[in-house]
Amino acid sequence: MLFDIGSTLVNSRGRSPSALIAGFLNDPGITSADIGNIIMQEDLQTPDEVYVRLGDVFGDVDPCVRQEIAGLWATQSASLERLSAAKGVLRCFKDAGCKIGVVSNIWRPYYEAFKDACPELLELIDYQALSFKEGYKKPAPEIFLRTLDALNSTPQATLMIGDTYDNDIGPAIALGMKTVWVLSRIEHERQALIGVLNGQRPRPLYCIEDISDFV
Repeated sequence: MLFDIGSTLVNSRGRSPSALIAGFLNDPGITSADIGNIIMQEDLQTPDEVYVRLGDVFGDVDPCVRQEIAGLWATQSASLERLSAAKGVLRCFKDAGCKIGVVSNIWRPYYEAFKDACPELLELIDYQALSFKEGYKKPAPEIFLRTLDALNSTPQATLMIGDTYDNDIGPAIALGMKTVWVLSRIEHERQALIGVLNGQRPRPLYCIEDISDFV
């Protein structure tokens, strides 16, 4: 069993850190994807390291951005909401003999917030593929395959549960996994959902509103 973290095992509030930092930079040539390729694929351990790295990649960065990044870093715990059903769902699968992995596009402060908020989930997870540690982010197949290897599993024997079609469901199906699409943020998934309904994209095995539907 593979799970995403944000908007799957926990509720995520607000815009992504990549989008927010792109907004801080206020440069139309720099996208949230550009920022994500840095903060979610490198283990930057402080806000200052993020600021310096952005300067390395994009050139001179306004000093005010340093403070904005520090503020964002400090408030990541407020962007995470525990889901009461998550522990029971993981425990159910664990008791059934399943190995549990997480595959997440995530940066360090959000992961630290997850650890602090959900220690009971960490006890049930056998392997954590975190993009900022792995050096890959979804939808790259490498991050999925590395997780399967760590769990000694195959795609055909694995179920992927996540909220984003492009990052979770589509790439998992392409590798041969079964999938459950968590439509917890359906407003962000409308185009993908239309594609599935029109037969233009492969269908997941199931769609659920949130992880409590497993209970």
